[in-house]
Amino acid sequence: MTVKIRRKDFTTFTRQTRLSPATNDTRAITKVATTLLTTWLTENPGAKIRLLGVGVSQLAESDQLDLFTTPTANAATALDTALDAIREKFGPRALKRAGDLDDNT
Repeated sequence: MTVKIRRKDFTTFTRQTRLSPATNDTRAITKVATTLLTTWLTENPGAKIRLLGVGVSQLAESDQLDLFTTPTANAATALDTALDAIREKFGPRALKRAGDLDDNT
């Protein structure tokens, strides 16, 4: 997973990490991306950002996960699948996670 940050002066930074185990859980991906960005912001206080991107690479079929170490994996996958189906039918703004709402929404 990679976070790309471009400052106001067009200087570009990337921060990356490997997800282990591999996941397609949006909450896990968001958490890792937030951690990478927060670390960069701590190192660059007050930086003006003109671009922020999150990317993944080396996509592959996932291995069978251990039944006892990932008890919520099936629920998270089912939730993401349902969200994708609703957004496909009603549009990308049809649903939002409560954690993604700001105070003005």
